[in-house]
Amino acid sequence: MITYLQHTHPNLPHYDDKEWDWLRGAMATVDRSYGFLDHIFHHIADTHVAHHLFSYMPHYHAQEATAAIRKVRTCEFAAERALASGVHLVH
Repeated sequence: MITYLQHTHPNLPHYDDKEWDWLRGAMATVDRSYGFLDHIFHHIADTHVAHHLFSYMPHYHAQEATAAIRKVRTCEFAAERALASGVHLVH
């Protein structure tokens, strides 16, 4: 269920074969917090975009990486805001 939730939401962009590339695919995921489970699961859920971009990065660096990614790639993290607001994303 958690894997499904990380990769599926109506407001996430969907790309056809001509539009899709590795970066768009990696960024079309959602960071979701599961409260106390975030720590138990080594922050894989609440730092999921970073996991897709840097899959070999140790999880203990995931929160720091997520903060850095959000500073430079804010438009891709619009998916998180859309989850709360119901705004349709445009890609």
